[in-house]
Amino acid sequence: MTDQRMRRQGQNPLEDVVAALTEEIVSSVQRLPEAKVPFGHVRLSPAEQLRRYVEMRDDTDAWRDRLRLLGPAEVMEYAERMERMLARYRDPFAALEDHNGTT
Repeated sequence: MTDQRMRRQGQNPLEDVVAALTEEIVSSVQRLPEAKVPFGHVRLSPAEQLRRYVEMRDDTDAWRDRLRLLGPAEVMEYAERMERMLARYRDPFAALEDHNGTT
């Protein structure tokens, strides 16, 4: 009789089951420990960081995208850090060679 009453009211009998399962999934996700780095993040070597920075350094579209993604404060911090790293090397790709042990 309860099933008939729910159907008359237009409610699908599976809605309660779906709601309970959804609540359990959300609760499980909230209990997960917070990651130290974003999912799928790969820590790059300083040489690889420098190589990527040199590739994007004069690309205004890349900077615009980075600003949208991270915001001005993080982008400025990144640029300053990479410029300091770049200043350590006369040839930015020498850092790649040093890191790979080819020099």
